[in-house]
Amino acid sequence: YPKIVFHVDACQAIGKMEKEFNYKNVDMFTVAAHKLGGIIGTAALIKKKNLELLPLFSGGGQEYGLRSSTVNVAGAVAFLEALKISLKKDKEHYDAVKLLANHLLDGLKEMEDNFELNVPETINPYIINFSSKNKKSSVIVEALGNAGIMVSSTSACHSSKQKGSYVVKAIGKSDIIANNTIRVSFSYDNTFEEVDTLLTNLKKIIGEIR
Repeated sequence: YPKIVFHVDACQAIGKMEKEFNYKNVDMFTVAAHKLGGIIGTAALIKKKNLELLPLFSGGGQEYGLRSSTVNVAGAVAFLEALKISLKKDKEHYDAVKLLANHLLDGLKEMEDNFELNVPETINPYIINFSSKNKKSSVIVEALGNAGIMVSSTSACHSSKQKGSYVVKAIGKSDIIANNTIRVSFSYDNTFEEVDTLLTNLKKIIGEIR
């Protein structure tokens, strides 16, 4: 299908995959700085040279005529440094996060009466998704937040408009499981102690919620 332009959202892939991302198989891909430790609000669209895009904003001609406005120099420089570090240490970071993710998965399996995993064993370890079987995930997420633990009940892209995870439904899970997902995002800066704190608070919260 040579007329189709294939774009990939690679925000959770660049610097976070066990295997190198194959750029040759896509026409465009997007990377967000804050996913790599850069400044929030900075991102990049990488495209093949032969693709022509309509300008997002017309005017002064900045960003190669595609997005006119004052260029965020500080954000771009920080983005570049974060990208360099992520690519240089991707294997080291991946291995560290993999250990943390496995520790969390082992702990959740011990609470299988209360939680169900929505990820395969070979999942990219930076994001773990699981569901509460018998409690509202929104209540659990709020209680964790009150304890200083930041997780989410949906993806950030759909937090304001989506009820339940269509992805979890698509892999054959029930409405109860799809409607009560909990999403844990890891960084290489996280520690085993933080995972233990999360597991301890999950056990406590489940016991307190009616």
